[in-house]
Amino acid sequence: MRLTELNLLAYGKFTDCGRQFPRSEHDFHVIIGPNEAGKSTVRRAIRELLFGMERQSPFGFLHPQSDLKLKGVLDAAIGKLEFIRTKQQKSLRSLADEPLPDGYLAAALGSLTEEAFIHLHSLDHTALVKGGRGIVDPSTSVSQMLFQAASGLESIAAVRDTLRERSAELFTARGKKNEYGAASERLAIAQKILKEVQVRSKDWVQASESLDSARSALSTERAKRSELEQLRSAWERSRRLGARIEQYDELLQELTDLGETLAFPANAMATLEQGITELTMAEGITQTRESDVRARQEELSALELDEVVTELAAEVTQLAQLCGQCVKFPTDIAARKNEVQLWLREALAHAKQFGWGEGEEAIRTRVPQDKVLRTLESLLKERGGPIEAERGANETENRQQQTLDAVNQKLQALGESSYDLAVEVGLNLALPYKSSAAKERTLRAAVESAKTKLGNALAASGRPEMDIEKLRQLQLPSRERVTSIKTARQEIASQLALRNSRSEESQLSAQALK
Repeated sequence: MRLTELNLLAYGKFTDCGRQFPRSEHDFHVIIGPNEAGKSTVRRAIRELLFGMERQSPFGFLHPQSDLKLKGVLDAAIGKLEFIRTKQQKSLRSLADEPLPDGYLAAALGSLTEEAFIHLHSLDHTALVKGGRGIVDPSTSVSQMLFQAASGLESIAAVRDTLRERSAELFTARGKKNEYGAASERLAIAQKILKEVQVRSKDWVQASESLDSARSALSTERAKRSELEQLRSAWERSRRLGARIEQYDELLQELTDLGETLAFPANAMATLEQGITELTMAEGITQTRESDVRARQEELSALELDEVVTELAAEVTQLAQLCGQCVKFPTDIAARKNEVQLWLREALAHAKQFGWGEGEEAIRTRVPQDKVLRTLESLLKERGGPIEAERGANETENRQQQTLDAVNQKLQALGESSYDLAVEVGLNLALPYKSSAAKERTLRAAVESAKTKLGNALAASGRPEMDIEKLRQLQLPSRERVTSIKTARQEIASQLALRNSRSEESQLSAQALK
């Protein structure tokens, strides 16, 4: 909203005085002048032009109150609004002095109220004085909010009132409900009890010295006991570990005689097979890509380029794009014309149902405004989804009911037939083979993968010439034998770790005995 013109037709002593507020690059207008020049009058006139005149206006000294009149022009989103504001019952009037509806300015003002307009755009001397007094008055909400914002305290007024009430309760005259007096009496009693239970300094010093001596003696005895306990524990460990240390030395000598061995991780074989498979696949892909590169290079060398056409590559590309865009224009134009005719016939049919006339011009005059159409579209979107969902659910329910009825009819037609368990078992066994072609392809791929893994494993073992028959004839150790070997290796490793730790403890004990 923007005020472009203000005319004081009958308003105080500035009758028939008008002001224009045209748009400019810096759209900000300032009215200056001496006292009584009409600045406050213009500010009040703008407010009463937008929101109505007061019951007893202070500008009715030259004209009767009922004859006060203002004229204004507003630029709003809906267009230009020209109107007159009077003090009659229908205060909004057109330039032809015809009454206008009360909501004539609603589209321009929006949510702006008169109170908000006064606080935001009608600051005068009286409002400044009133605001200053409100800031310094501690009983007002403005003063309290400023204090809370500066101090970080909330609800300062409620806290102040509570403190006043509490101080009045504490410092009233002595009585049964005087908490201060009761607390003073309790303090006197506590001081008396304190004097009775206090200990003399000499007695306390003697008791403290005796306690320190006892604690020192106790600490000395505990230290001696700890040293003796450590010595006993070391001797006991040496006694128990003697035979085991000898056994550990023998095993360590056997392990040294075996020489160095490489310790592979548990998944080393799987990692090797995976690496060989990936290398094989990568070699095949590399060969394929190299052959593709050679073929493309041969094709490129066989090409003969026209230099003139090559220089016009951009124009040729643009022409090809334009041809692709325009090739369907003749048929599209005819199709769009047919669509327009179809839509026009549908519009005429619907207009005839609504009674809007039978011609295109009559329909155009009766078409609702864009705002109404947008409202209808939003309502259709809101309700269309639930309606379609309900229709779909009903159709699904009908289809399921028809299926259920058909199944029931088939069951009734079957009658009471005997149940053969062997038939069910046979069907269950045949179910996995209902997609035999796909399963055969999967099994063939698995066989090829197994053959690849077998070849990689044989190559890794150093015997690639062995076939499946030779592998079947090999005498492999039993599962129990392999398990026992693994268990023995684990036991030896654990015993070795234990003996290392015991050896370190024995060495520490021997050093302590020295």
